[in-house]
Amino acid sequence: MYSHWQIINVILPSGQRSAIQIKDRLIEEVGQERKGLLPFLDAKGLHVVPGLINPHVHFRTPGEEHKEDWVTGTAAALAGGCTTVGDMPNNKIPCTTVERLVNKIETVGEQALNARFWMAGMPDNISEIRDARFLKPPLLGVKVYFDLSTGGLIVREQKDRIAIAEKTREGKLVYAVHAESERIRLRNESMMEKLPRISDHCIIRSAESEIEAVKKAIEVQRCTGVKMLICHVSHPTSVELILLAKDRGQEIYIEGCPHYLFLTSHLLDRIDGAFFKMNPPLRDPKEAELMLDYVCRGDVDIIDSDHAPHTQEEKIGHPYDKTPSGVPGVQDLFSLMYSLVAAGRMTIGQFIELTSTNAAKLFGMKKGALAPGYDADLVLFDPAAEVVFRNEEQLTKSAWSPFALAGLRGMGRPKVVINRGQIVYRRADDE
Repeated sequence: MYSHWQIINVILPSGQRSAIQIKDRLIEEVGQERKGLLPFLDAKGLHVVPGLINPHVHFRTPGEEHKEDWVTGTAAALAGGCTTVGDMPNNKIPCTTVERLVNKIETVGEQALNARFWMAGMPDNISEIRDARFLKPPLLGVKVYFDLSTGGLIVREQKDRIAIAEKTREGKLVYAVHAESERIRLRNESMMEKLPRISDHCIIRSAESEIEAVKKAIEVQRCTGVKMLICHVSHPTSVELILLAKDRGQEIYIEGCPHYLFLTSHLLDRIDGAFFKMNPPLRDPKEAELMLDYVCRGDVDIIDSDHAPHTQEEKIGHPYDKTPSGVPGVQDLFSLMYSLVAAGRMTIGQFIELTSTNAAKLFGMKKGALAPGYDADLVLFDPAAEVVFRNEEQLTKSAWSPFALAGLRGMGRPKVVINRGQIVYRRADDE
């Protein structure tokens, strides 16, 4: 591909037909076509937005490549318009040291998208956080689990959470929180009169569990001033608590995920309910609708996928405690969220902020805008295309989608994805 070229006949978010010149991985200019002067791609009226920044994925390397690897994960991400992903540290061999992070980064190697990484914060690795900030590519931040989830990482003591936050702040990194309470979960488990079923997941990991952990996270931020991201917020009360903290001047950001907007807890009652088991769990329809309201009115900062694939065999026919939590979703992210634009519930500007601009600002990236000097990470898409989610079209190695199983549809299909000024994805039926 050329290092200096242009896209013509493309529709900007403003609705204006325009051209975009790209030079050496950056947007050079947005405006008039340079006729006869540069090689070009004719977008033929496709619309354009910045490439999605998805800072929460689990591509399972190293150690669990039977669930996902970076070939299949990247393919699914690009099909979903994601040009940047942040891989979480809870691998089979968790990324708790600089050495493990370096090994992981070297194993992943160069990809067709921008691969970034998280380190796990633990009581015994605080000294490692200081050195991790010098990694290349730059570390997104430190992930701290307040309760057990996939991977077995947990920081139980508030003093340890604060100590990790202090070191994270010194390293000018983001402190990400998995906000669930072990105390509440264990209490709820002890009250079960029989062996838990899949449908009991929402009771065991109740809203109270998330709310208590969010309060603890807010306290950590207040004590340390660390830049904090509270991950996969699933309940409206959690949003309300964080908004109050923001009003007090605390630097806390809210990450939302499509499953808590479009899926609800009754799905766990189905015969295939294990496919909807995740941490935190799905909430009831009223709570999901309130979460959707918060997203559409701009109270949530980032929307990403929390892509956490498991094989179908791992999800089927096992007792509650042997059924892993987590669902894939990176490929469906774009069309799910754009359906809200198509329905008039949010503007295209809000969509861009939620899926790219806000994350770019949080992590200090020159991305998330269609402007000169910004990275040429772009998605050309058809806004009128209705998308029917189907398992057989999933590019993830797990080969299923909870949104397909739930019978959902989206709007807006990515047709061409450009990363660092190079075309890295074309939808097969459009080649």
